[in-house]
This record gives sequence, structure tokens and C-alpha cells, in this order.
Amino acid sequence: MPYDVLIDPGHGGADSGAVNSKTNTLEKNLNMDSSLSVEYFLGQRGRTTKMTRTTDVDIDNYQRAYQGVREGAKIFVSVHHDSAEVGRSLVYHDNKAESIRLANKVAGYMGGISVVSMNQSPHGRLYIADFTTGPSILIEMGPTRPYTRDERIARCQPAANAIADFIANNFS
Repeated sequence: MPYDVLIDPGHGGADSGAVNSKTNTLEKNLNMDSSLSVEYFLGQRGRTTKMTRTTDVDIDNYQRAYQGVREGAKIFVSVHHDSAEVGRSLVYHDNKAESIRLANKVAGYMGGISVVSMNQSPHGRLYIADFTTGPSILIEMGPTRPYTRDERIARCQPAANAIADFIANNFS
């Protein structure tokens, strides 16, 4: 059955993502916490969601995006955190016009964070491009460091509200 948003908590399993050497904070754990918060806030706005993972497992990047294509998700959102050293918040988008619009909406709701084409990613091609049936973005929520509950809410609730509003304005 189709649903609104496939949320992808980036990394998982043996792939920890960025690691904060001072606090030993693992990106994969922050990604899961933030993804669960985004999922909760989307649910509060009446949006249906699924997650690519709900436990600490490693999933092939292509399979993450393809899950949304196969299951009929309207939007694909991958949630990440940047390294503790760089610590920037930004939204990557693929080259679809609707992805650019979604990225700009999320960035605006999150306080005007940067919007970047995946073509400018230092990691090369991003797997969000494999979600071919609708808009897809990758949100870098901030640095890999411990967050309080209030800090996580302050980052996740605006992102979820932007996604919910985008759905309301662009899908019947």
C-alpha cells in the first residue's frame, strides 16, 4: 500500500558513519534518533511513513531507495549528521525539480540552512538519486555529537513540518 514518506536513518550495522572521537558518539545512532522523531512529527500531521530500518542493521544504499520505489512512497528522506569537526546542517537534493523545491522548503523551515545539489557532494553520487518516482533529499541535521531531547526536537520538528506541508501542497 502506498504511503507518504520513506524515512531512511543513514548508516547502520557495521557502518557507523561519522564518529565523534571526543564523545564516541556514532552517527548511525543519531540518525536513528532523529529519524524516529521525524516519523513521530509526520504522524502528528497525519502523514503515513515507513522506515528503511528500525534496528541497527546495514542496508545496501540502492536497496534503501528502491524500497520506496517498490512500495509506492511519495517522498524519500534520508537523515544523516555531519562530522563533529565540520558540523554543518544542510539539505542535499537530486536533480528533479520537485526535489529542489522540497529541499528549499525543508531548509527554510530549519532556519535557512544550505541547500546543495547532490552533484556537489564530497561523497560523490548520492543514493537518493535511485529514488526515481518522486522527490528525494538527504538532510544533514548537524554535527555528530550528543544532543538533548530539546535540541533534537528543535531540528526534527521543523523538517517534519516542511515535509508535511510539501505533501499537502503537492499531492492530492
